[in-house]
Amino acid sequence: MIFTKSPQTTRWLFTSETLMDMRTKLSKEAIHLMEERKKDAGVSSSSSPLSVEQEVKLINYHAVSIQHMCRSVDGLKRRSSRVQGTAIVYLKRFFLKRSILEHQYDPLKIAMVCLYCACKTEEAYISALELSKLVNGIKEKDLLGLETTLLKALGFDILVHLPYKAIDGHIMRITDLVKRDAEFRDAIQLDWESVEGAIQAKAYGAADALMLSDAPLLFLPGLLALAAVRSAFRAEHGSFDAYLLKVAESAAEQHQMEEGSTSSTGDIVETLTNIDKYGKEGAKKVAKKVVTEIDKQLKEWQELSKSRKTSKRKADRDDSELGRTAHKKKPDEPK
Repeated sequence: MIFTKSPQTTRWLFTSETLMDMRTKLSKEAIHLMEERKKDAGVSSSSSPLSVEQEVKLINYHAVSIQHMCRSVDGLKRRSSRVQGTAIVYLKRFFLKRSILEHQYDPLKIAMVCLYCACKTEEAYISALELSKLVNGIKEKDLLGLETTLLKALGFDILVHLPYKAIDGHIMRITDLVKRDAEFRDAIQLDWESVEGAIQAKAYGAADALMLSDAPLLFLPGLLALAAVRSAFRAEHGSFDAYLLKVAESAAEQHQMEEGSTSSTGDIVETLTNIDKYGKEGAKKVAKKVVTEIDKQLKEWQELSKSRKTSKRKADRDDSELGRTAHKKKPDEPK
């Protein structure tokens, strides 16, 4: 498959401005809908909706929970990087199409159904019943009932391209260069045989941090992988310049990078520096107290939404019952 023609590129890569516009629009529509419901019901409430920034924090918190589960559940450890990456991308994509403010889209339940579906996609199957037993507040019927809701929001685009395989490719290429190019071996300023494993592990860790940011919605996975490997080199105090030069040469001469990517060393460095900012953002931990307060505020808002719908359904039933009663023939009515 040519990656630039895949759904991930054509439908799921955006600019930061477009992302903000999409989130703001979803939020405004949900708030407007609630205001209409309140108006119809003739009530007022002091409950306030989440800001877009609060929404993102809560979504990222649940993305972290997905990562923790994939690293701790025995059946998921073997393919944890791919499962967690796919699940997190599902989660981020879903909340670009549906508002977290709507009561039927509880973020915990959506996060878990994202994990459930990602396990299927990445061939690390775990049953809905088994997964539900691992998470408080989640029932088997929640996962089964929301599966179609998730898939529809994703447009049934279940294949996700992630940076981890590309990281492995970079490590293999560097290993090959070290073996056959003495000048390159000296240039990276590392004892490659002794640090290769650490570089790969730290690159995976850097990619994990990127997955918790908006980076997967903004950049090609190949660029995320390159940024992650560069981050690992820095952590080991190595020099990445020689390898960047090789990447730029390959992009210019062999067209190995994805269409639309930059090819000069300077342009690549600028892009990677921008990606690094998202890695730092993803690595930041949101205080549990902050998340608890945001979640409480969301549940108050969602409960209001639920109660308004319930009130309307009850009113509709009452009206319907009243209509049926009015049309019943009384016992003493003449024939």
